[in-house]
Amino acid sequence: MDASVGIAFFYFFYFSEFYQTVYGETLDNINISKEQLLNNFKLAKDKQLTLAGLLLFGTQVESIKPQFGIKGTRYFNENEFWDKEDIGGKLPEPQKKGVDFILRNLKRRQISNDFNAPGELEIPMLVVKEAVANALVHRDYFINSSIFINNYVDKRIKRILNRNN
Repeated sequence: MDASVGIAFFYFFYFSEFYQTVYGETLDNINISKEQLLNNFKLAKDKQLTLAGLLLFGTQVESIKPQFGIKGTRYFNENEFWDKEDIGGKLPEPQKKGVDFILRNLKRRQISNDFNAPGELEIPMLVVKEAVANALVHRDYFINSSIFINNYVDKRIKRILNRNN
């Protein structure tokens, strides 16, 4: 899928760190052009970033494709919200920020008599991380809609919604 943006929006420094981590060598040793390298990795085609190229290594992702972010809201009631955040960026960033949004809005139960104990989350952290990762990875990128995290204070409902499920 074409992202309709040129390779000028590709963050080569971030990609070079990824490349060095995965392949154990720097891009300095590659004898092909940057454009051909991106084409080989299917991150670009015809001098345009693919959607994968933009979402994984693009700059200004939230400006170019704001519909591929996360919109998190913690509702106090139907008409008022307590906390709201628009989350964007390269794919690892919405994962981390989406999890952080949920964690800061979850209740904690005191399970120890120790006053300084952090308390136990009402939903385990692993479950939260998995839910956000699944929402990002399994979404339909042909549908131009954000992922919504809705947390209701007056109900015991936490929802992560994709428009395709």
